[in-house]
Amino acid sequence: MSKVAELVISNAIGLILGLGTSFFSWWVIFHKVIPKIEFCPFISKIPRGKDGGFSYRIKFKNTGKRAIIDLQCYARVVIDWEGTKKNWTVAYIPFNSSGDRKTELPKVGKGGSRILYFYLKNISTFYINHKYPEEFRKKAAENTLVLEDILSLGDKSEVKIYVAGYDEFSGARKVYESKYFLLGDIKEGIFKELDVVQVNGDKEEGSEGNA
Repeated sequence: MSKVAELVISNAIGLILGLGTSFFSWWVIFHKVIPKIEFCPFISKIPRGKDGGFSYRIKFKNTGKRAIIDLQCYARVVIDWEGTKKNWTVAYIPFNSSGDRKTELPKVGKGGSRILYFYLKNISTFYINHKYPEEFRKKAAENTLVLEDILSLGDKSEVKIYVAGYDEFSGARKVYESKYFLLGDIKEGIFKELDVVQVNGDKEEGSEGNA
């Protein structure tokens, strides 16, 4: 084999190895060393101050390898009125007192978590839309709705949580989705890691981890 042929083969092998190494490094950085959002499988229900009502919260945690930034969070309710999947309604429950559909968070670091509260007051569609039962619309107008009322609508009612954000390192955007929460997923108690437990002197774990 001539020296020219050897040089060509050597350069070709080097190029292939270089491209393979670069691709492997890119794949690891963008598919393995990334943020990852996990949700508590329950909705926490706790007493709310002196008025005798309750607060409902969800919790998620970044269990991935990097921080996630510029997050947008929202809760989407789907009501199947007849169980046929042909007659259904979609509504959104805000996580803020302003009533905005989406709640923004600047950053959740590696190992960090956040607790979001459902704000059930002043959701206009619940008392304007005549598809909802009259008693339900009346409670919505009086701001006395509880989450159980919403998840008891129709043949089946469920709520899913969406968290969208950017990988702090790569800038790639991803949308994370919880499971569909049903009426039976509401659990009285506080958060402990990604679970809901009864209050026994335990301190609730909330927005821990890197900011």
